[in-house]
Amino acid sequence: MILYQGQPGTVNSSALFTADRRITSYTILAANMAGTGATFRINHCVKGATEVTTNIVVPDLAVPAHQIIAIDLPIELRIGDVLRGLQGTVGAITITIDGTDGT
Repeated sequence: MILYQGQPGTVNSSALFTADRRITSYTILAANMAGTGATFRINHCVKGATEVTTNIVVPDLAVPAHQIIAIDLPIELRIGDVLRGLQGTVGAITITIDGTDGT
């Protein structure tokens, strides 16, 4: 099921998904439609905790121009966990997060 699709912020991170049920794993697709490479980062904030370096699950990953990458993360989300995202270039990367319902 699609948990999120859109473009994260560039200055402040965006809440991409807040778990309202258990999600057993998820896949992140990052599509860079810009003419130059761009980066993005994803944090898994347990129970909505503050973003810190220890909860980064995708660290400033570079996506080449006009490319799509897929990342499978076998990380469980529990109720109240938040995925937050940030990208380095305005309007470059569209993120899609697809998850497996674990309820």
